[in-house]
Amino acid sequence: MISAAWWRKITIPAVLFGIVLAVYVKTLCPTVYWEDAGELITVAHVLGIAHPPGHPLYTIIAHLFSLIPLGSIAWRVNLMSAVFAALAAALVYPASLRTLNGSGISKTVSVAASAAAALFAAFGATLWDQSVVAETSGLHTFFFMTLLLLFFRMVSGRSTDSFLPAFYLFSFVYGLSLTNHVAGVFLMPAFALWAAVSLRKEVLEPKRLLLSLVFFLIGLGVYLYLPLRSIQDPIIDWGNPETLSNFWWVVTAGQFRSDVFEWPTRAQVIEGCLHKLNEIRGNYLGIGIVFIIIGSWACARRQKPFLLFGGVAIGTLAAVTMNPAFIPAYFIPALLLLAIVFAAGAAASIQVIVDRLPHAKWKHIFSTSSCVAILMLPLLLLFRNYPMNDRSRYYLAREYGEKILAALPENAAFFTIDVNAIFTIWYLQYCEDLRRDVLVIEPTWLSNSSPMRSEILRRYPQLLLPEEAERISAGDSTGKGGLFDNALMGAILEKNSKVRPVYWGSVPAFDALRPVGLVYEYAPGAEPLLDERSVYRNRVFWEETTANFRGEPSLMRDRVASQVYPEHLRHQALYYSRRGRLELARWAFDLALQINPAYAPVLLGFGELLATQGREEEALAYLNQAGRFDSRIRPRAHFQRGVIYYEASQNTLAAEEFRAVLHDDFDFPGVHNYLGSIYLADDSFEEAEEEFRTELKLNPSTPGAYPNMAQILLRKGQLEEAERLLEEGMAVQPQLWQNYYFLGKIYAMRTERAKAMESFSRAIELGGMRVRAMVLQDKAVKDLELTEAELQCSDI
Repeated sequence: MISAAWWRKITIPAVLFGIVLAVYVKTLCPTVYWEDAGELITVAHVLGIAHPPGHPLYTIIAHLFSLIPLGSIAWRVNLMSAVFAALAAALVYPASLRTLNGSGISKTVSVAASAAAALFAAFGATLWDQSVVAETSGLHTFFFMTLLLLFFRMVSGRSTDSFLPAFYLFSFVYGLSLTNHVAGVFLMPAFALWAAVSLRKEVLEPKRLLLSLVFFLIGLGVYLYLPLRSIQDPIIDWGNPETLSNFWWVVTAGQFRSDVFEWPTRAQVIEGCLHKLNEIRGNYLGIGIVFIIIGSWACARRQKPFLLFGGVAIGTLAAVTMNPAFIPAYFIPALLLLAIVFAAGAAASIQVIVDRLPHAKWKHIFSTSSCVAILMLPLLLLFRNYPMNDRSRYYLAREYGEKILAALPENAAFFTIDVNAIFTIWYLQYCEDLRRDVLVIEPTWLSNSSPMRSEILRRYPQLLLPEEAERISAGDSTGKGGLFDNALMGAILEKNSKVRPVYWGSVPAFDALRPVGLVYEYAPGAEPLLDERSVYRNRVFWEETTANFRGEPSLMRDRVASQVYPEHLRHQALYYSRRGRLELARWAFDLALQINPAYAPVLLGFGELLATQGREEEALAYLNQAGRFDSRIRPRAHFQRGVIYYEASQNTLAAEEFRAVLHDDFDFPGVHNYLGSIYLADDSFEEAEEEFRTELKLNPSTPGAYPNMAQILLRKGQLEEAERLLEEGMAVQPQLWQNYYFLGKIYAMRTERAKAMESFSRAIELGGMRVRAMVLQDKAVKDLELTEAELQCSDI
């Protein structure tokens, strides 16, 4: 029989769970959302394989939620996020009580502070944002709180019979949690440190360690779902993990492995730290920050091992989320740890004052009123964040997918790297049975990844491939600096266009594409490609879309839509610019900025376009705004500003901009070369040499660095090294006249007349009239008495 004490223990967490879940359900997104949501919902519905590392536990549980006979399939899976996030928030309450045990704080104050902490965690913008759409974060956060409570039990019961069951259960749950999301590995150092401080003797016994490993592996066993289900060829079978190599590729996230080591620049680290501080302030308000500071002091006095664990966990998660490969939601467990510290601070603050009041009546009045006040504080967060997180009428992602499908004729093959398009269309096709005639293909999967290519070809056996595709293997080059093998993809588009309409999405990578709203029609042989009718239809679509954004302020404030649509327009602007339709490029940039005036990639692109048109002042202004709005773009914005000043011979201003680039990103391609050129113009040869050598070391593909460094070597009389360097430069960029010009000077200095004449002639051929004048005035040419006729430049 369940005791009355147990009911009292469970009542408050249950009430908290009910309150939070009610709010989450009220604000739940009714349909598919952006990013991974469409994929996760679809995979859950069809019991497929999700993106690496596969998320098998999430898929299984979400599939069960998808069977609930309420709402759309998307709403049901979104509900799963709400349920587990609400559970995680409710578990903040018992975790907070654990930290307050034995602290001398009254039970009433402890209960009120712990309940307030749970509500602060729930109604903070970050957890709430992830709780109303299909994401793995809710279940991940629930597992974290469960592990935390189990560890508390291990610590409190280390000398009792309850320790071993808690230890083995902790090991099992930890392994199980990793089958939802591998982000749990980032918490291992913090848990290991806590164990080393508090449980060294208890956990280091070999037999116990071995048994805990067994339980951990049993939890991990859910990963066997991947090969067992993949063998059955579900509709979404990401990576086809039925072979050992493919299974390993999926569970170790081989598709994203290279991104893991893409560490942020110094500027991004600084901005990331400031962003984390703002995120904490946004989740806990000013008064909450004060209580967190006081709580840290209180924990340092009574709960040092927990404070050490929390500090390491928060620091690790903060560092991890500065890597662009990891989403900001990884930081949510850190925010819940801060909620527990908040409870300690709030309770300590109230108790200190209560203890100093002289009369019992005053103590009671202050204690009661303070507890009520602390419980009311989360309402401020609730009312502030409600409009931002209310997605109960959110259909933007679904409408995005519907607009793309509406632009595609029957049986079209649609190639795109836009995951928002792919995943929303997957949802519409496989969950709502809309437009299954359309083939949706991600080009990089087809071109660069053997596991993904096999999955696409199994799903679409009607897709035609040229013979060369059979020779592409995983890890092959993706072309010259591109996302995929352009020659291969061009051949695939051409072959399929003979039997079905072919369309391209997002980044227009081929010549025979013309924009049709959110997509590009592949129209080889169309003449003209940009006929007035297609241009007019495209303009009408985008002007209506922009008018919709301007007429609905909430659209312009939407975190994703306010980037997705401007990004499409940015690519259209670049498309038009490459084709010489500068008026259309300006039109596209202008519309993008009407939708989102602060979208840095558009500001950058517009600034670069204006610079090519000689409108330097406007270009500088746009580039300055781009750098202010986005630190990831700031180095390039400074670089482009530096180039504008350099070409205007304003070397002092140019040097300032280039040094600003180095401050943010020391390895930025080309910046050392430009800075060296400025030093060279000022006759600061040692500084110039250092910059040129640095450029060649960091970015050996920078063409201009070779002839620039050769100039320094020529001044030092190091002709052989200069010649070798210029030959390397010609291999990098055969069309750069400077390499041939300085090579001609070397031959002239050696009085090798024929070679000098050949090199100078080639330099003039590539550089034109300006280079001809330079060559004819060159002392080396005059010393060799080379004539215009010999240099073969009279016809230039």
